[in-house]
Amino acid sequence: MVMKMKNKAYFGLAISCLMFLSACSDDDNHRTITPKFDIVRSEGIDLSAEGGTTTIEFTSESGVSVEAGVDATWCRIEEVADGTVTVLVESNEDIASRSAVVNLTDGETSRKVAILQTGAIWIYDRDETTIYINETGGDVMVNMSSSFPFKLSVPGSASDWLSGTVTDDGFKLKVQKNTTGNRRTASLTVKMNGRTAEYTVVQFVVDDLLGAWDGEILSDIKPVAAKLTGAKISKTGDDKYQISLPLADLSELLGEDTSLELTATYLNGKFAITSPQKQNISLGEGMFGSIIIASPEGLALNGNIYLSSEVRKGVITYTYSSTGYFCLGFFDSETPSQNGYTGNAIGFSKLSLQKSLK
Repeated sequence: MVMKMKNKAYFGLAISCLMFLSACSDDDNHRTITPKFDIVRSEGIDLSAEGGTTTIEFTSESGVSVEAGVDATWCRIEEVADGTVTVLVESNEDIASRSAVVNLTDGETSRKVAILQTGAIWIYDRDETTIYINETGGDVMVNMSSSFPFKLSVPGSASDWLSGTVTDDGFKLKVQKNTTGNRRTASLTVKMNGRTAEYTVVQFVVDDLLGAWDGEILSDIKPVAAKLTGAKISKTGDDKYQISLPLADLSELLGEDTSLELTATYLNGKFAITSPQKQNISLGEGMFGSIIIASPEGLALNGNIYLSSEVRKGVITYTYSSTGYFCLGFFDSETPSQNGYTGNAIGFSKLSLQKSLK
């Protein structure tokens, strides 16, 4: 009886020892190994195409030696000291972006940091590399941005009328007044890190504006603008021009082959039309048409209407340059006067004339 009790006691002690050993084993399996170093800044590092020096900061226990390496030839570890890895990144002259990985290790633990570098950026309007300017000349600003400095070259053959300087926003051209009466052109080059952009400067003259034009005209008695088919500009004398604007959409009212015939002067790239100007248009007996000026303030018998131009993609467009616009007023005699105005008029609030300069 005594013997059996001892066996039970020994058995209980053995079970307790096994449970203790099992608990110790479980603690060992789940114990977390604290790293001897870690990265303070763990996100990727973004660099521009110019490159330069960047740093990676880390913390480490006293006496722990940390080494660093990188997997790209365009990155170089400059120094590992005082909790900082200094990385030198070369400039990226290619268009494509690129990446590298810096690996830090103390022999037991490793940490990785990505380095991202953008490609060489060169932004400019590739659809507007031909620059048009009228014979008056002036300054032309061309917007351009790049990762690296670029160089502008103006040919010596054009140096007497064309020059250029690089600015923070691109480059600026200075075009002298053209008194030759002939169109002149020059080819420019812009270079950045082996890449080249070609520009052409065209200084056109008034003779380039002669002939047929396309466009639209909107009258206040039609809901939509009408195509100007057969519009024309002709030279009639020194700085004197005739602008013909067919009014086919008003033929039911004004008759077939009716057009506005406007005498204009040309100065500094603008056409000026002085009113009144008698037209060969009538609404019947005692209703004679003349060009006068309409504006938000009302009608004016005397004054000037100006057409100014803009050139985009080789197409020059003339539109009204002020709030005043053409109005076909009807008077009780062929000589228009304030007292002779019949109260009938057709305004042309929108006008667009277009012609290719290529």
